[in-house]
Amino acid sequence: MVNMFYIFIENEVANKMKCPECGNEVYPDQIVCGYCGAPNPRSYGAVDSAEQSAGSGISVTNDNIDSQETPAQIPDQSNPMAESSAGLGSYVPDPAERKNHKFGKKKAILMAIIFLVFCAIGYGTYTYLSNRDTPHIKLLKKYFKAYEDADIDTFLDVLIPKILDKKIKDRDNMPYSEMVRTLFAEMKTNGDHFKFDVKYKMGHKYSAEEVDDMRNKLSEIYGDVEISDLRIVSVTGKRIYKNGTFEHTEPYDADFLVGKYNGEMKIFNYSTNK
Repeated sequence: MVNMFYIFIENEVANKMKCPECGNEVYPDQIVCGYCGAPNPRSYGAVDSAEQSAGSGISVTNDNIDSQETPAQIPDQSNPMAESSAGLGSYVPDPAERKNHKFGKKKAILMAIIFLVFCAIGYGTYTYLSNRDTPHIKLLKKYFKAYEDADIDTFLDVLIPKILDKKIKDRDNMPYSEMVRTLFAEMKTNGDHFKFDVKYKMGHKYSAEEVDDMRNKLSEIYGDVEISDLRIVSVTGKRIYKNGTFEHTEPYDADFLVGKYNGEMKIFNYSTNK
């Protein structure tokens, strides 16, 4: 067994040879060098062709081997490098080109990662700016806090005069401000409490034409008024009613029109979505 191993090693060493062009090791079954693509003059195909040429009186040179259509031109399936070089006109990329190719792939992957990071940062920034506590949202939080605490003065302070003066038909045309005072007084007497678990989303911004139209309507009632920065704010979530041990939860969905009225943030209107 040991002798067979040594015979195998000797045969392997004997079969190795050097490429005449680049000096790298090649085997007899390689038609071309796997490093530089130069023809292998000691390949099996080249030797057979050389023996046939010698028998017919034809001199064999490297040029003859390159130009003749001999079996040496058929790619060796056992050697991918030989197949690729034969199929591409004996072209084999040099190590420098391979290195540049690898560097190009790494660079492309790095650029893709940087792009994704910038996209994530941009989306996060947009989400933060879209949902941060703007003056409109801060005013609405103040409004709902006053509702929960039955703080009548703060509740009425965030509304424009048009809402306060509105006549409520169901209350014998009682002004809205008086109706709210009555309801809040009843809430305190009965031990009623409301809690709002809601989220705010900035919506449509009024155009200059829409702001002018609102200003003209209010000016007809209250004289010259300054109006600006009108925005729709959607409020969605749930309203929780509590009285002692009793508790009831219902969906809450409303749109508020909020903006500056004579320099102060006010609620201009609101509508409940059912």
